[in-house]
This record gives sequence, structure tokens and C-alpha cells, in this order.
Amino acid sequence: MDRGIGAFDEAIGWATCSNDGGANCPSISWAKVNDPQRGEVLQVTHAAKGKAGLYIASNAGQDLSAFSEGEISFDIKFISGDPQLSIKIDCVWPCSTGDMNLGPKKLGQWQTVKVAVSDLMAQGLKLTSVDTGLVVWATGYKGAVFQLDQVYWKSKKSQQGGNGQPPGKPIDSSKWFAQTQLPDGVSWFNGELQHYTGKLENAFVSDGTLKIVALKKKYTAQGQTKGYTSARLNSKFAFKQGRVEIRAKMQSGGGTWAAIWSLGQNVQEKGGYWQTKGYGTKSWPACGEIDIIEHWGHKQNLIQSAMHTPSSHGATVNLGSQVIPTASTAFHLYELKWSADKMVFSVDGKEHYTYAPSVKNAATWPYDGKQYLLLNIAIESSIDPKFTKCVMEVDYVRVYDIGPSASKKPIWADEFD
Repeated sequence: MDRGIGAFDEAIGWATCSNDGGANCPSISWAKVNDPQRGEVLQVTHAAKGKAGLYIASNAGQDLSAFSEGEISFDIKFISGDPQLSIKIDCVWPCSTGDMNLGPKKLGQWQTVKVAVSDLMAQGLKLTSVDTGLVVWATGYKGAVFQLDQVYWKSKKSQQGGNGQPPGKPIDSSKWFAQTQLPDGVSWFNGELQHYTGKLENAFVSDGTLKIVALKKKYTAQGQTKGYTSARLNSKFAFKQGRVEIRAKMQSGGGTWAAIWSLGQNVQEKGGYWQTKGYGTKSWPACGEIDIIEHWGHKQNLIQSAMHTPSSHGATVNLGSQVIPTASTAFHLYELKWSADKMVFSVDGKEHYTYAPSVKNAATWPYDGKQYLLLNIAIESSIDPKFTKCVMEVDYVRVYDIGPSASKKPIWADEFD
């Protein structure tokens, strides 16, 4: 918003200070800082017992009616103090949502906060005249330091499906490729039972998230009939080193196997996006594989990360895991940090595995080239006979550069708007 960042402060009679880092506000200040995970972010410092708040505002009311079915989203990390958070949104005075207490947050961890615009409207917000896109402060005006990143309003065009209506809109074909060709002409790997399709019912975007859907459904393609369908997406972006963030809610169901992972851009795999572009020069596992997160329905809530290299692959010894009790009922942030000497895996900021071989060669470290991302749900031969459907839901995928000079903005992302 064109008015920029400012604050209000009781210490100056509830007047405001704008675009000055808080120099004229005794109780609150803000500055750009470098976060080791995100790069450049905005850090806000609340004085103890100082009644003040930070805002992002416009010089005039804006018509945001297009966001009526959307949400406000931002990432926050409390560095110190009391991690209680409140927000409000203002339309042209005296219109406002009033104070909204969002409850306690975790210290030292990035978390994504989402508030439905419909909830704001119920609190009195008029979308035709919004002049303050976000006001945020430490609840109770207690001393606290927190960081903000990725603040935006997000539209959602709900697609309910049923009655002949499509379940949602197609994936962004400029970013993703639906891989469907059976690599050996008969079946997928690991004795899997599904056909991967390019059908909308197996991969679509609705309500601001990507849904990958596995279905019990007879389907014939490439001369083969199978009893299940699903989707396997390849990113049309490849990268070497960086930080990958995926906010996702995993599937459930015995015999289902969901994964968010990567393969070397140079992999020889018939029908893969990069193979069709002439990059296929290495067989698996010489191309290198990075399993950012795998989740099996028969190991409900166990999240695993693994590496597959010529030195150890298939039943690899290079893996780590942690239990996430709400893996299939809530969104969690899955992260890979890939640097020149190691790979670090975490969920919601809690690390569970580091791969850092002491000797790096083609057998242990086939990661000197670019990798691309894959998202899929497979059906194992042990599938529950009662299975009919499961869904992996992805809120966003973001890839960041790393290093002290890296921008806080992703170098590639899909927010699934």
C-alpha cells in the first residue's frame, strides 16, 4: 500500500510515525534485518508496556471486494518476549474490524498466520474502502520482538465440484508438468498400482491450495488398465542449492504413499519433463534423489526424509524422521536447506535429519547439478480394500536462494492462488 509502514503510539497521544523506523514512536520501532532462514525480513520491537502497533496502509481507501472469499496471510516469528499476537484491519474511519486476538505463537519458529476475509467482514470490515491492509501488535502491549515476512491478501475462487461442476481450476502449466507415461510401458516403480493422469480430478487448485487426489477408479491408458488414478507433478524449474519450503497437509489411508521430493534434472526417465527437454543423461540413483518428505498411510503421522545415492538407495540408510500427530489434519511447514556441504530437513522449524557425508564424490554426493521438484501420491500393493480416495493438500511451494546476500523473496514459487 502506497502510504507505507507506520505505527501508532499512546506515548505521543496515539499519533502516528510513518516510514521512519519508529524514530518518532517511543514505544515501538521496526527495521529490516537478515534472518538466517528467510534473508531480509521486517523486525518489530515493542517496548515493555508501551501501547503501540505497526500498520501497513494506503493514502486512500481501496476496493478489495475481489478478496471477499480470500484471506490475509503473513509469516511471523517471535524472537523474544510474550508471543501473543493481535491484529485488525481498518477501512476509512470509523470503519474497522476491531481488535482480533490470534492467540499465542511459538518462540523462535516461523509460522504462517491466515485469517479469512469473511471473518473480517463479520467483524465490520467494508471491503469497498480498506485503507489499512494490516495492523499488528503484541497482545496486551507487552514487550516483544517479532519478525514479519510474506504479508499479502490472497483471493480464493471457491470451486465446490459436484453437480457436473469441475472441482477447481487446472494447475499452472507454466510451472508444472503432469507426468503420465509409464516408464517401462507397463507400470510405475515399486509395484505401484496407479495410473498417473493429467485429469483435473487428480490435480487441481481450489480455495487457495493445490489438491493432489488419489482415487479408486478403473482407468485404461497406454494399453494398461489399472484400478487407481493419481497425479505426479514435475516442476518446470530446476535449481542447485537453496532452501525449499512446502506448507502441506498430508494424505491418510493404509497403502497410500505421498511424497514431496526432487530428482536430478539429468535423470533418464521416460516421460519425465526434463527427459523430454533433452536433459536425461544419468540413470537413477546416479542422478541423485532428495526426499524432502514422505508419508505412508500405514505409518500414519510419521514423516520421513531420505537421500538416495549410488552409495545407498532403495532401502537407504540415509534417512531421518519425526512424528507429527496432526500430519493429515493440519498444515505443517516442511523445509529443506541444501548447501554446498550438507542437507538439513525440518518440520515447523524442528530439524530431524542432516545428510553431510565426510567424503563427497559421485557415489555419496551426486548433487553438483540442478534438481527439480516432484509432488505425487502412489498406491502400494498393500492398499486398504476399503480405500476410495485420499488428498494431499499444498498451500504453497517456495524456493529461496541461500547465502548472506540472498533476497528474502523466493526465486521460484507457486502460491496456488
